[in-house]
Amino acid sequence: MLFSNFFLPTALLAAQAAAHGAVTSYVIDGVTYPGYEGFSPASSPKTIQRQWPDYNPTMSVNDKKVMCNGGTSADLSAKVAAGGKIRALWKQWTHEQGPVMVWMYKCAGDFKSCDGSGKKWFKIDQQGMTAPPLSGRNWGTAFVLKNLYWESTVPASLAPGNYLVRHELLALHQAKTPQFYAECAQIVVTGSGTKTPDGDYLANIPGILGLEFLIHALRERILAQSSEIQKLALELKTLKQKMEEQQKDRDGAFTTYEIVQHAEKEEAEEENEEANERKSTPDPFDILDDWESLENESDFSQECYTPESDTPAPFSAVNSKPDSLAHITECIQQFLLSRGRPDNGVAVDLAFLYKHG
Repeated sequence: MLFSNFFLPTALLAAQAAAHGAVTSYVIDGVTYPGYEGFSPASSPKTIQRQWPDYNPTMSVNDKKVMCNGGTSADLSAKVAAGGKIRALWKQWTHEQGPVMVWMYKCAGDFKSCDGSGKKWFKIDQQGMTAPPLSGRNWGTAFVLKNLYWESTVPASLAPGNYLVRHELLALHQAKTPQFYAECAQIVVTGSGTKTPDGDYLANIPGILGLEFLIHALRERILAQSSEIQKLALELKTLKQKMEEQQKDRDGAFTTYEIVQHAEKEEAEEENEEANERKSTPDPFDILDDWESLENESDFSQECYTPESDTPAPFSAVNSKPDSLAHITECIQQFLLSRGRPDNGVAVDLAFLYKHG
């Protein structure tokens, strides 16, 4: 009985550990560097990787552990030429749905004083979902699951110096419970580059915020606009009736009523032609009507994992600005996919209404 009580929690811990993963080694410019293994560390391991405590995910973007999985120091560093390759390797990984992101941070001095604080992180590589469905295997993390590595190129124009490189896997297999897996290593960039990102391309970690998209507020604006259109249509109908009454006693080849009827017929034919061209493209009003069932889910809110308001989103291109129509469109596409709905061009309409409505 004593042994059974002991092995049950031990087996449970092993199962939990096996369900996750972390970077355990690197190949940098062709040279292999061992990493750190939280469950079986060597005695005072000499690695380029900042030591981390376990395979468990970080569950909040505001947790300091999200930066480097709790790692704060390393004894060694690896040299890499600007334009060179960095390959991170995992011994295990089990999640297929989620993006892969690679960040760098320029240290102001030596690595001992480099704590990763401040708005200095910049992204050099990423891959999210490349094709639907949301629950499929066309994600960056699915590539890691299959191959157990991710390779990135250091920007060729990057200025030399001491840097942290951060590999982040964001597991999205559990609804509304994203899991962050990130580890950091110390690298020394060499070469004659002169560039370092600034401004909109820098972010704090932790401090990456969620961009909240309020579907309910957008719906109210659209319905208000729809009400104004209906009011105008009623006024036009009343005016038409008055014109018909005035025309009753007049002679002519065509009455005002006939002219209006003919115009309405032509307009209806044009609308039918447009509808046939669109076919499967749903109207934004119809999409929003279908979301009635989501009223109890956070006021129609959905978070799109995004750096703070003046930084690019992991799901968007590096050079996208968060207030651009392209960025908002991509955020809405992610929202639609998270609800299992096709885009069919609706995201562009909604993004325009959200930005200009």
